[in-house]
Amino acid sequence: MENTPIIGIRNVKTHYNAFKKDVLFTFYDDINTAEEQVWNICFNEVMDKFTTLYSWVPSYSCNIDNIMFSFDRNTSKIISKMYSDELEDLSVSTHIYSPGATTLCSVSYPSGTISIVDNLSSKHYSINNGIISTTSTAISYGGISYHIIPLKIVVSKTNQEEAQGNIVTVSKILYTNIVMVDNSTLSNLTTSFWKHGKAGLFDTN
Repeated sequence: MENTPIIGIRNVKTHYNAFKKDVLFTFYDDINTAEEQVWNICFNEVMDKFTTLYSWVPSYSCNIDNIMFSFDRNTSKIISKMYSDELEDLSVSTHIYSPGATTLCSVSYPSGTISIVDNLSSKHYSINNGIISTTSTAISYGGISYHIIPLKIVVSKTNQEEAQGNIVTVSKILYTNIVMVDNSTLSNLTTSFWKHGKAGLFDTN
């Protein structure tokens, strides 16, 4: 499982920009971590050195007529977190909420205690009896309004040690981020590619 790519959530991938002769080396991992790890470094074949800084991480890319097309990783991340089982035993009632709603969803994990990760997010989200609420304004990106909620799960398991006969409780800590999308903007979750080249950057279907 640790080596299985999940597009938008965890992957190691190279991309090539034929127009600029750039080779992109990308990595991202947002599984069982309080803060995702992301980097994107670029090697230019003409200058023969690491040079151009790309401000975004593609999830897919291709070159057509010497022009690079790419699919944005942020959109892939939202889609993957809505429809993939990042943590198999985590139950989330829904990933879609009504516009203006402050109660977002309910969550549960077997033998687990769920809390909001203790950072700035804990000031904007709360959890009570498994029900997550918010006082925060949703993030807006590409016409999509959504919340990303970082969760901490403490799972306790009681075992009896055979040799000593002692009862011990073993705990493990899991981290995950769940996404909630405003239903009124759900149709904007597009699979359009971005075109890069002489004309600049623009959306293309």
